Amino acid sequence: MNKQFSLKNKNIILTGAAGIIGQKLSQEFLNAGANLALLDLDSVSLTKLKSKLHSNESNYFEIYEVDLTNEIKVNKLVDIISQRFGTIDVLHNNAASKGRSTKDFLKPFEEYKLSTWNDVMDANLSSMFLMSKAVGSIMKKQNYGNIIQTASIYGVVTPDKEIYKNSYYNGLEISSPASYSVSKAGVIALTKYLASYWAKYNIRVNSISPGGIFSGQNDSFVQKYSSKVPLGRMATENDIVGAAIFLSSDASSYITGQNILVDGGFTL
Repeated sequence: MNKQFSLKNKNIILTGAAGIIGQKLSQEFLNAGANLALLDLDSVSLTKLKSKLHSNESNYFEIYEVDLTNEIKVNKLVDIISQRFGTIDVLHNNAASKGRSTKDFLKPFEEYKLSTWNDVMDANLSSMFLMSKAVGSIMKKQNYGNIIQTASIYGVVTPDKEIYKNSYYNGLEISSPASYSVSKAGVIALTKYLASYWAKYNIRVNSISPGGIFSGQNDSFVQKYSSKVPLGRMATENDIVGAAIFLSSDASSYITGQNILVDGGFTL
């Protein structure tokens, strides 16, 4: 691997590590030579991830169960990680949630519960605020750092309603609610703000906006979504890895404040 793209000896915090994208990123970050602090709220999935991951003799990883919407717990854990790893080179804010109920998450706007809205905002946006605040304070003292945030194409464009007609996921009719779009647009705005705010401390901040990732949607949805994509298919978690490694590496040392669209051309 070209040295510019190597993550050897880089200490990376990855949130949402037990999710669809997070699991793939965890192994690929290890393959690239990084040391990892893997964070997730789901302790069962996190433990399963630990059993599947493999590192080489020169790097290592630790798992941490944490509620990223709890500021006290976030600050305490970041302090623990800082002491354990010595430095924090990269923070990848990847955690997201549909709230406590997928059924409530998918409700029409007119029926949407404020509690669901708040849950989604807390998990998708406030968690990134809290992690960036805690880790960014350490990076500021280091006088360097790199923050990456997972956003979405729906933080850039509005969902195409036609794609969702007669489309289902796990038996539930699919939609992409306002809470998701607004939270992801907020992630992109936070990214740009922090990129400017911390630039003088040599801290870079960028976001990645994946297109729709295949995760068991029915054929109707897959066909209609893919027809809107110039490359003719939905994304997989593998498609996100290259952008994440690039932004984590020294190969992207002059890139900050950018939202990298990994969408097969959907937003063209």
